Amino acid sequence: MIFLDAIPPDLHTEYVLMYEARAIHDTASLQLSDYGLPARPLWIVAIVEPEKGSGSATVPGAYVDPATGRAVSPGGAAVVAKKGKWKAAAAADGSLPRAGDYYWTEPLEQRTRALTAEHFYSPFAYGGTILFRPELNAQGLAQFAAARLLFSEWEQSAIEALRGGNNLSDLFTRAAADPAALADVAKLALSGRGVMSTLAFRSLLANPAALAPRAPILFQITNARVLSTFVYLSLVSPTRDRSAWALEIGKLVGQTKEPDRLLAIAHGAFAATLFGDPAARASALEIVGALRKRTAALGTPLPQNSPLFLIFKKSGYM
Repeated sequence: MIFLDAIPPDLHTEYVLMYEARAIHDTASLQLSDYGLPARPLWIVAIVEPEKGSGSATVPGAYVDPATGRAVSPGGAAVVAKKGKWKAAAAADGSLPRAGDYYWTEPLEQRTRALTAEHFYSPFAYGGTILFRPELNAQGLAQFAAARLLFSEWEQSAIEALRGGNNLSDLFTRAAADPAALADVAKLALSGRGVMSTLAFRSLLANPAALAPRAPILFQITNARVLSTFVYLSLVSPTRDRSAWALEIGKLVGQTKEPDRLLAIAHGAFAATLFGDPAARASALEIVGALRKRTAALGTPLPQNSPLFLIFKKSGYM
């Protein structure tokens, strides 16, 4: 869930777009080993509910003088405050907390330095479903180690992946030499099961010779958000075949007419422009450019408050 009631209406599309981009990136980069697997599972999937005003800048100690009605600042530096609560949907075991509160501040000037996923969209400011490794003695964001934003409807697939993490890791390892295991991984990728499908596709990318013949079928996946993660992974994965994958995605753009699938491809490519290395960003921008031409040829409506319009604008095609 995104708490859009706390966001000015003219910025709704912007925040939804950044939510999509971060969730794509976070799911695609999720490593089961970050959550204690296979040795000692240590993870929580939780719903984060920020308080109103979380994520806003404030000056510690500032107040309104009742006599004048003016704001009085003690001269301290502005900070961003994040405050709210979380509730677990599932956890690795019963010893872990099921709910909690959070509060911390971040120096505002830090936000102008190297950008992280948290800068683009923060579930602690705007809400969402997250996966994290609890660090009970830590402070601030460090309490939520290896935090990953998940699409809310992928909550169950994330839980399945974590509870079956050892079996998944074994399957992905065997797929490198066992054709039967490789076929099972491909079947899992095509299942449309959110996190499970994404991890399976990432495993297939490590075996390009076996993956290449399956590429056209995999890109026909009907789940739009799974398609977004496939596009993103194809563009950012550090393999020698990235240029070939970009060509495959370009073909996909040319074959696609449905607006929702064009948007899914655009979401994956846009996420790559934010989180990929320079080569990935260049390829992703080419894909966005191809999408702009495709939507123009199809006469696809592009209202100014639509995600596609905003993607094209941010990528320099509007």
